[in-house]
Amino acid sequence: MDTAKGFDHSAPMGPIHPVAKVGHLEKSAIWLTVNGEEKQRSDISQLIWSVGDMIAYLSTLFELFPGDLIFTGMPEGVGAIQKGDLMKAVSTESESSPCACGLTVRL
Repeated sequence: MDTAKGFDHSAPMGPIHPVAKVGHLEKSAIWLTVNGEEKQRSDISQLIWSVGDMIAYLSTLFELFPGDLIFTGMPEGVGAIQKGDLMKAVSTESESSPCACGLTVRL
């Protein structure tokens, strides 16, 4: 049994933005810092399958509802985190976009 990613409060989330308001994202920069040090940086355009393809396929296996979350793999750079670490995740259409959404969590 592996609980490395499954522990209390292991999936904190920021606000959900409906596709009706933001459109279908095909490109969106994503990055993660731990204690101020950048650990991961990529773009959703680098995913093996597009967001739309993932939703279409998964909807054949599960009944999906608005607000459901789909967790994908992560870009290179993953590493262990420790209790007390400060993690900040950001996603935006471009690194200079004023419409970034992010989440900061202290473990």
